[in-house]
Amino acid sequence: MLEFDELRLFTQLPGLEVFSPGAYLNPQGLGDRPPIPELNYKPEWLDAWSRVPSDPSQQPPLSDQKAHLTKEFLDHFDAVYIQHVPAWVTNNWKTLEEWGGEVFYRDIGQCNFEQEQMLRYYVDRGLKIIRYSPKNRMVPNYAGEHALIRFSKDPDDFLPWVGDRLQVITIAQSMQDREPACGYELFLNSTRPFQRVLFGNNNQSSGPLWGGQLTYQRLIEQLSWSRCYWYSGTYPAPYTLNGMEAMFAGTPIVAIGPKLARFPHYEVADLLEDWGLGDWVGESTHDLENLCRLTLSMGDEEAKQRSDALRKGARETFSYEAVLPQWKELFRLC
Repeated sequence: MLEFDELRLFTQLPGLEVFSPGAYLNPQGLGDRPPIPELNYKPEWLDAWSRVPSDPSQQPPLSDQKAHLTKEFLDHFDAVYIQHVPAWVTNNWKTLEEWGGEVFYRDIGQCNFEQEQMLRYYVDRGLKIIRYSPKNRMVPNYAGEHALIRFSKDPDDFLPWVGDRLQVITIAQSMQDREPACGYELFLNSTRPFQRVLFGNNNQSSGPLWGGQLTYQRLIEQLSWSRCYWYSGTYPAPYTLNGMEAMFAGTPIVAIGPKLARFPHYEVADLLEDWGLGDWVGESTHDLENLCRLTLSMGDEEAKQRSDALRKGARETFSYEAVLPQWKELFRLC
């Protein structure tokens, strides 16, 4: 899902050609994210990729099990951009050094002490790290940064916010199975009095609470219709894609606070405070329940003001327009 947003953004950078061996090797993308027709894969790239050997035993499974890149393939490109998967660095470093181009590692907020230690080894050998939040600097054993560029989205994807469904929604994958990292019990206990829905894949264990996995368009519709978005994020990420999408949609957010998050680099409470929405952060189950109740019962005008403030903050912080100059500078396309 993060691949969708950044690949689409890269198509807006004149002079930048991109090949992705992930989900968008298939031009139709995945079922829950639409295609990116602007991607133009040259036949010689695909031909070279077809000769990269597969390793069916590779764990975790990486892009059709092709975990070991070849210099023949890399010679078509000037840079390699790795989105968080550490094995792409460790499995390929010898070949990447022989190839000699730039190697960027995109942090998605999931780095821990051990991964930072691993990254530091490769940073000393030329790896460049792109961070996605200033709060990443608080992670123990921090390996540094070459650039800080937010994850981003296109504001034009989103519908006007309506909020006529008096329901509390949240979006997560495997939310119960990844407890307590996703705040599943907090969500259950703080939304019990209300109509509530959990969307996202691998949530069948939640029974009637689960609303299924949505296509991108259906997700945008649900965000437009819903009166309240409940946010916990995923430990240890400062912010997550589901929260960004709720912000762009203008769905009034009730978020857990720093004490409930249990880690100092949680950033969503700070963002809401900066946008004049700090009152909608709760530090207990009781707080969160009351904030959801207030959100569901407030008048349309007040709700619209909250929605507009979220959209404005998201556009200024996370929009393509806000981050494109940083990518141009990083890739020397200015």
